Amino acid sequence: MASWRRDYGVASRDRMMPTVSVVIPTYNASRYIGMAVESVLDQSFRDVEVIVVDDGSTDDTGAVMSKYGPPVRYLRQEN
Repeated sequence: MASWRRDYGVASRDRMMPTVSVVIPTYNASRYIGMAVESVLDQSFRDVEVIVVDDGSTDDTGAVMSKYGPPVRYLRQEN
């Protein structure tokens, strides 16, 4: 493990934690949320998770997000 990882408390790979977490907040952005998620997933860096936090969208954001599985997590809360 690189010393900077140890020094800054970054989880080691044996704990199965991603190195990078990308949090995407959204509200009624079904037209764009798929592009945002795909943009993260298309990066060459692979040790990543995507967390989409939906603040009670009334459009079809949930339907768009239903096509994704790990490493994408979709969390919906009331607005």
